[in-house]
Amino acid sequence: NTTWSMTITRDKTAQRNICAVYYLTLTLYLVASYFPEYRIWGFNWWAYYPDWVRWGLFGLGALVPVLMRFIRMPAERTDSIQPADNKRYYAIAGVIIVVFGTLFYLLRAKIHFLGDGYQLLSLLAVEGPTFEKFSELGTTKTLLAVFRLLNGNGETSALLSYQIISITSGVLFIVAVAWFGGKLFERTAERVLFLLGVCTGGYMLLFFGYVENYSLFVLSVLVYCLTGLLIARDQAGRYWLLLPLAASVFFHVLGVTLIPSALYLLISPSRLGRKIRTWKTSTKLIISAPFVMAAAAVFHHFYTTDYFFRFAFVPLFENRFTVEGYTLFSMKHLADFLNLLFLLVPGLLIIVVSLSALSFRRILKQRPFVYLLLLISNVLGAVFIFEPKLGMARDWDLFSFAGVSLVVGYAYLLLGGQWSRSLRQPLVPAIVLSLLIITPRVMSRSVTSTEEKHFRQYLMNDLAMGRNGWIHLQNYYMSVGEPLKADSANAQWKQLHPEVVEIKTAARLLGQGKIQEALAYGLKIIRDAPTYPDGYDLVGSCYIYRGEYIEARKYLQIANGLCPDRSSILSNLGYVSTSLGELDSAQKYYLRAVIIDSCYVAPLYNLALLYRQQRQLGLYEHYLRRAAMCNGATVNIVKEWGDYLLSRKRFPAAADAYRRALDKGLDSSYIRTQMTRYPDLERAWRSL
Repeated sequence: NTTWSMTITRDKTAQRNICAVYYLTLTLYLVASYFPEYRIWGFNWWAYYPDWVRWGLFGLGALVPVLMRFIRMPAERTDSIQPADNKRYYAIAGVIIVVFGTLFYLLRAKIHFLGDGYQLLSLLAVEGPTFEKFSELGTTKTLLAVFRLLNGNGETSALLSYQIISITSGVLFIVAVAWFGGKLFERTAERVLFLLGVCTGGYMLLFFGYVENYSLFVLSVLVYCLTGLLIARDQAGRYWLLLPLAASVFFHVLGVTLIPSALYLLISPSRLGRKIRTWKTSTKLIISAPFVMAAAAVFHHFYTTDYFFRFAFVPLFENRFTVEGYTLFSMKHLADFLNLLFLLVPGLLIIVVSLSALSFRRILKQRPFVYLLLLISNVLGAVFIFEPKLGMARDWDLFSFAGVSLVVGYAYLLLGGQWSRSLRQPLVPAIVLSLLIITPRVMSRSVTSTEEKHFRQYLMNDLAMGRNGWIHLQNYYMSVGEPLKADSANAQWKQLHPEVVEIKTAARLLGQGKIQEALAYGLKIIRDAPTYPDGYDLVGSCYIYRGEYIEARKYLQIANGLCPDRSSILSNLGYVSTSLGELDSAQKYYLRAVIIDSCYVAPLYNLALLYRQQRQLGLYEHYLRRAAMCNGATVNIVKEWGDYLLSRKRFPAAADAYRRALDKGLDSSYIRTQMTRYPDLERAWRSL
């Protein structure tokens, strides 16, 4: 095992500073609870509880430093290490696992406003094709497998599937920390502190039956972090790292942010790694420059040609798609990032003060800390630049994986060195602060009024990002039999977002053939609400009616970037591509639209026409039949299907198709004419 020592400076001062920032943080949480309307969502979690709860939590936290004065830590010596009592440690770990597992189940979430909870439940309940996302392929496939194993029965089975994955991931998370802690530390006290420190981070809310697709991802990131530490300490072969790395990328595409730290561990002990360490800084810069330039060129290409890729990042400067001044270095974004850090690591100030008391000259010579530094800087950098689609207060769960590496890093740093008790104990108040925040967060998911207030406040904090969240609030009120509250939420939605009313007016004008008026309405909508995909879709449709296909494609691509996998937008893009003679592109758009909505008539029929034009009659028949069988099929589509069947002398099927066309308004004289030409059709008609 790698052991090392650090110089502790101003020990007494550091101890006082730690105590001061502990009380400062505690006071900050109390004061913030009286200002729930401000953008301090990472601090004001006590705001939605009665005063006696707030002051009770504050008083409980205030007692901790007092109690710690009476706790005597075992004497620590730097010249010898007493071996841990493994049986005792694993017995303690077993109790912790059972307690946490029981709490995961008993306190599982009953309300699912945060994230995309209710939308995900509805998609999984019908096994919707858009549920299985490429960015979360492993997680969505696992959820579908569990759902089918439960003989999928609507949203009840969908919720149970999420709860099984969430709670199981949480139990495995604690088991993994316990096992790796036993490998990383020598003393029982260190192991238990590490276990409690890592298992009280803000990301733990994901394991209380949370409905989102990130619990398996966070678990895999944890295993990656701890496997990397073992490898950095020469306690495991370096290629073991590839397994949790692959799992992380499989469960979520943001797992790629782990790759730089993985490359460090894989390359540093190799001959190439040793050679790189001998290079001068200037040589390293010269050799790395082409790779950096190539990466920048690839990024620039996708950023300027793919709107979905572009909208995945917080813009550096304001542009036509910027809403509420939300840019990379705007105060709102910086505040959100700070809120997220405190949400995931409530004891952040304690950790900063603790680490500032250490001498870091030797730290960066240690492989474990170089690895952790690379890991933490990469994941925090990714969190900083990626766009929180729902607002970071609601999208905290997507970014929670960054908290795992941060907590593992500081816990290992505080416990991995050999120094005095005063600088080993900060982990205890940090754990207490975490518990004082995670507890009300967990409880709020079971209290309707509390979670409702949270959700409403988040919708108000990020108006543009919360536009579509109001529908979940309305649906919830209707499901619990409170139509008046649903009507009130709908009225507030329309008041805050007039574009949702204006888009209906514009669509009605377009349906009446008043294209210029509809276009003027649509352009006004996207000026007022530059991230509203429906506005761009409508403007694109207007240009289609005007035959301006190049212009239509510009707006439809923006709509698709803002709202990928909407079948109507994809169908319109397919029509534009067909009109421009780009048949391969049209086919891809139509097929994707059909996968998303198998009963959407427009792309089905357009695919049939496309294949007929290409003389692929088998595919023409397949998609024409599917289009004709849909409830929304027009009379002409059903008539064309009947004509096709008649040309193939499939008289009973043709008669059935004509009967359906007649019900939709087909002139009966046309059918009589066909019967005159084909007597077998008349006989089949009479037999229906």
